[in-house]
Amino acid sequence: MDLRTRKIYRALIAACQQLLTEKPFEKITVAELCTRAQTRRATFYKHFADKYDFLAFMITTIRAEIINETVPQGASPVAYYHALVDSGLAFVENHRALLLALDSSPAATGVILTLSEHPGKSGDKQVRAILPPGMRDELAVQFLTGALNQCIRWWLHHPQMSKAEIQKRLYQLCDQFLTGTR
Repeated sequence: MDLRTRKIYRALIAACQQLLTEKPFEKITVAELCTRAQTRRATFYKHFADKYDFLAFMITTIRAEIINETVPQGASPVAYYHALVDSGLAFVENHRALLLALDSSPAATGVILTLSEHPGKSGDKQVRAILPPGMRDELAVQFLTGALNQCIRWWLHHPQMSKAEIQKRLYQLCDQFLTGTR
């Protein structure tokens, strides 16, 4: 991807994140998004079919950046999941308002759920590769990633549990699932 395209994507993502703190996703228009990002509508439509296509791209991009920045290459399954826990909790901690805005939007929730059903888009190939050989089936991947996502989403709405408490408990659960120890 060329530098100009990366700049456009970054500007659109930043603009969308700002707008989501101001209003629900359903009320955001492509025109507003482009104005805030200082991008032409024609440029937007060159890259995306509509705002829902863009939202899917934004979520996928943010997920990939989090994983690429925080998960060590060649990590053991346990280290990989600990890094996912850490990055997921840090993202919620740093972007709680944005995530609450997305989570309260039926359209955004639908896009997020659709993304989780497409393994190639949600990083499941990476997950499958690091799991122990007997656990690389689709059900194990969906169970572990879905459970982790749901626990982090739960914490988004229940911040009374400290980050350290939920981190410790999620570490324990991942360790138990991956190693079979109690």
